[in-house]
Amino acid sequence: MQKINLYDRLRFSKTHRPVIFNLVLWVLLYVVMLFLFSENNQPETIDYIYTTCFVIIISFPVTLNFYVLIPFLLNKEKYVIYGLTFIITILGFAWCHDLFFNDIIYSFFPDYFFISYLSNTNIFLVYTIFLVSTTLIKLAEGWFYFNKQKNVLLELKTEQLQNQLSNLKAKINPHFLFNSLNVIYALALESSQTTVEAVLKLSDILRYVIYDADTERISIEKEIQLLKNYIAFQNLNKDYSKQIELVTNIEDDSKTIYPLLLLPLIENSFKYTNLDEPYNNIKIEVLQKDNEFRFYTKNDVSYQPKDEAHSGMGLKTLQSNLELIYPNQHHFSIEKNQNTFEVELILNHV
Repeated sequence: MQKINLYDRLRFSKTHRPVIFNLVLWVLLYVVMLFLFSENNQPETIDYIYTTCFVIIISFPVTLNFYVLIPFLLNKEKYVIYGLTFIITILGFAWCHDLFFNDIIYSFFPDYFFISYLSNTNIFLVYTIFLVSTTLIKLAEGWFYFNKQKNVLLELKTEQLQNQLSNLKAKINPHFLFNSLNVIYALALESSQTTVEAVLKLSDILRYVIYDADTERISIEKEIQLLKNYIAFQNLNKDYSKQIELVTNIEDDSKTIYPLLLLPLIENSFKYTNLDEPYNNIKIEVLQKDNEFRFYTKNDVSYQPKDEAHSGMGLKTLQSNLELIYPNQHHFSIEKNQNTFEVELILNHV
């Protein structure tokens, strides 16, 4: 059986089906009124006629309430006007009830003599009960319809969000792989003995990127370990440990964040910093306290990437990620001048 996608479900759910709703409602009300008018006895022909006529006349105020008063007054929160109009509708149509039976119904059924089953007081009471009960039914039906629409929209939004996040991850992974392969390529050209170790380090990092990061949240501990592995990978070509400062202060390393948020920031620091110059440094801070997570990096700017067209891709992807998964729950700032490049990321409610 072919699966209906969410767009089709949303389209189908928009069909309110008022005909079915009204048909079921009026059949039910007719049966109830017939039972009341026949006084628990076997209904006779006159009972069917009287009930039919009663339901016809009372359908006018109910329909007026359904499709005029509720949508144009109640739904727009004009409660006082709606209440007054609702009372006037009851009084007006209840007053017309006797007129309908005395002057109109006899012209259609001259062979029957109709005696009202209800006194004038009870007619007003029945009209009040009828309109109040049908109003509650209509509001309940609207509430169920609204929640159904809301659930479908929420599910659709969640699916769209997951698709966007998957696409963003797909942009991060090849970007990281491209930069890492450049490092291995440089080691291979130098016939370095650390080439094999670099390949193993890269495989460990890619295992995290491909498998461990394939989830909605990852522990801060694992994300920090990824940063350490990446820094160690960069140090294989040349030891830059004295120029790279990594400070971590984590109150609860079991706290989770979205995976691969920090890797683009680390890549950006290494990309723009020529660590072969001993006066260039990279400083990285990872802090977590209570429900707040802070990541800060600062690096000396002494190198411009050759491929300017693709520079900054990682940061743009990160910004897109943050807007999707931490809406109104993050702070992301970039400060750049001729000498330094600073990035601060704060996540709330981790």
